[in-house]
Amino acid sequence: MARVQINNIKKSYGEVVALQDISLDIPSGSFFTLLGSSGCGKTTLLRTIAGFHQQDQGSLLVDGEPLEHVPVHKRNIGMVFQDYAIFPHLSVGKNIAFGLKQHRVPKQEAAERVNDILKLVQLESLQDRMPHELSGGQQQRVGLARALVTNPKVLLMDEPLSNLDAQLRIDLRRELRSLQRTLGITTIYVTHDQEEALEMSDYVCVMHNGVIQQSDTPWAIYHQPANQFVASFVGSNNFLPLDLSAEHVAFCGVVTDIPSNSLASVTSKGAVVSVRPERVQLDLVDTPQQPSTTQIRFPATVQYHSFAGRELRLTVQALDGTSLQIIIEPKEEYVRLSENDTVWVVVDKNDLSFFHADEAGQRL
Repeated sequence: MARVQINNIKKSYGEVVALQDISLDIPSGSFFTLLGSSGCGKTTLLRTIAGFHQQDQGSLLVDGEPLEHVPVHKRNIGMVFQDYAIFPHLSVGKNIAFGLKQHRVPKQEAAERVNDILKLVQLESLQDRMPHELSGGQQQRVGLARALVTNPKVLLMDEPLSNLDAQLRIDLRRELRSLQRTLGITTIYVTHDQEEALEMSDYVCVMHNGVIQQSDTPWAIYHQPANQFVASFVGSNNFLPLDLSAEHVAFCGVVTDIPSNSLASVTSKGAVVSVRPERVQLDLVDTPQQPSTTQIRFPATVQYHSFAGRELRLTVQALDGTSLQIIIEPKEEYVRLSENDTVWVVVDKNDLSFFHADEAGQRL
């Protein structure tokens, strides 16, 4: 296990800034995920840690040892690539043993380590197979075994499941997480898949335009997003305009007991509120009920609904024209709803997040 420290790293390609002052402290033995869309800088950062790229500024330490001037083959870092990068002319066993041969590990010890890692990744019966005889999932296991057999301090994984079909991805990410926990190896994982990041990770770092937007636990990333970008990128969200002109805040045509000056004093550009679709509730009762002290309740018209088996997705429009996305359990009375039906929307104030209504969109 090894602690990874990244201090003020910057990286540019000509006029394009790929990494802007990146600092992270990755705990030893943790599963740490870099999450973001294409071009956000996550793979550049991963390859900088591996040594394939040299940073323009900043430092990188593993177990307190600086790596800036250490060549790739001496960093003791394993890497699993998106395209597997296994040699097509070598058998499974020889692919896995390749790194050991480069490190001049004695043949007997190398054979034992290959056998051990084959059992670990459940490929012991396929040692003599050629890569073209393997499925995509088996090829990915070979790439993982080759990275692990040299006993690296840190394991880097660059979107290793992106080329696999959906169900296999789900199965393999469970296997990868279980394996990582068994070995206790510090793992830095790159993905654009939000669900993958939340399910597998101890910590998630959301990146955008070469900048860290938020680095925290999966729970905090989802429930306490640092800004509007994180709130919108990780999962679905409703962003609703706020009316701060009155004494109290109003949204969706309903006045709440939140004093408007408590938000207006923070930002002169106003504010927006967000609520996750799965946190919005429905009530089909025709007569309005008195909401609890923590609830906001207002009428809305169904615009669209879609039954997707385990969940029902709806779009509703409040009286002021604001649209909301809702995800709820598909009870029969909800499934029978039609367009233009009136429903009552119920939102708990504790599920609301407030953000500055400016470009940065920081949380209030």
